[in-house]
Amino acid sequence: MAGKRMKNNARNKLVNAYIEFIDIVRPKMLFLENVHGFIVGFEYNNKRGKPYSTIVKEKLEKIGYKVDSDIINVSDYGVPQEKIYFSRNIK
Repeated sequence: MAGKRMKNNARNKLVNAYIEFIDIVRPKMLFLENVHGFIVGFEYNNKRGKPYSTIVKEKLEKIGYKVDSDIINVSDYGVPQEKIYFSRNIK
């Protein structure tokens, strides 16, 4: 959550390109991992928007994937950091 989050930053649109790629390649399973900000919606006019994690889940379900997500402490698995949001996507 370091730095100012800006809703109109072009990097926020990368998720759309990723979903398009998944729709073309159609992997049987995929794992997504991202930073904490992925599960926190942007604030606009004192209201919190939909988090990207929800947007990605909805888009993956729309193209036929079953999505299961969780936050895990990856340091339990030898990764040198703590919690990671991830989605297990099974078609």
